[in-house]
Amino acid sequence: MNLRTEESIVSRWKHVDETYVSIICMTFNQESYIENTIKGFLIQETDFKFEIIIHDDASTDRTPKIIKAYAEKYPSLIKVIQQSENQYSKKPTLPTHTAINATNGKYIAICEGDDYWSSENKIRQQIELLEKNPETDLCYHDCEHLSGGSIITSPKKISKNLECHSYVSFESIVKGGGAFICTPSIVMRSSSVKNLPDFFLNSPVGDYVLQVLSASSNGAIKLNKPMAVYRVASQGSWSSEQANYNKERNTRTLTAMIETISALDNYLANTHSNAFDIAIAKEYVVFAFKALKAKDIEEFKRLMGSSYKHKRLASAKQTIMHMGTIAPYLFYHIYRLYQQQTSKKELGFVKENIRNSK
Repeated sequence: MNLRTEESIVSRWKHVDETYVSIICMTFNQESYIENTIKGFLIQETDFKFEIIIHDDASTDRTPKIIKAYAEKYPSLIKVIQQSENQYSKKPTLPTHTAINATNGKYIAICEGDDYWSSENKIRQQIELLEKNPETDLCYHDCEHLSGGSIITSPKKISKNLECHSYVSFESIVKGGGAFICTPSIVMRSSSVKNLPDFFLNSPVGDYVLQVLSASSNGAIKLNKPMAVYRVASQGSWSSEQANYNKERNTRTLTAMIETISALDNYLANTHSNAFDIAIAKEYVVFAFKALKAKDIEEFKRLMGSSYKHKRLASAKQTIMHMGTIAPYLFYHIYRLYQQQTSKKELGFVKENIRNSK
């Protein structure tokens, strides 16, 4: 990939009096990925000014060296926040909080150090939509998923109409949970998240809070095309940390998530409490499934009971998994067979896409 010089990028800016977009990137020990992430920022074709803020959380590998090399090459574009002590270990959302506070842009775009943007028109298209819809503060799009070096994207996760955008309700985002929106796709109006409530720092993950707060005014606009790649369970990511089953850690994380969802409901004056109750019930299901995969049947039953008690019929998955508490081992094996068949379909979808692209 031949990158443009800083001078070439800046020369295309027609709007230089105001920073339109602040791109924030949080990274830790991601030397294998961070260069692709930065390149995804530098390929952006815009006629407006943007800045890149990279928060390195005291990495011990080559990540700081790679960031420094790019910062020296693009000094007007890239600002580095280099921590000498790991902040995530103090509070998981502290790196994001610090990066947001350092922004100057009218809009904030997020991409963590293991993901990357695949379209040079990504932020331009998102900003155009937000500028045309001043009542809406959040725009996102589809993402491709990268696992084991291969792009694996379910047909369910990519919209069929690739040229259109759609409007997504606030309640859909609340009910969808943190995985509803792919993090590297997010662009928010900075006014919606610049003054974050205190409970943000107590949340185990910041993505969901940012999504809900930025969508609270008028939902979100979704661009129905994949313009970023999300790495599944990559080194240094939250998902990789959660991959191995740990009952005590899961209990702490679940408790903190429920407290965060409840705090959001209260912060927004309990105007959408039904949606937040569904979100909590679905959060129990997420952690119940982790217990089931680890064959911790008692914990699986307990969490599904809590989910059903909190809000019945929160989702089809909740209903099916609650039925599974009657015969959990049988349910697990049936699910594994279903998962294997789904994987085959997804692989076929990927192969078909490859053939069509040739």
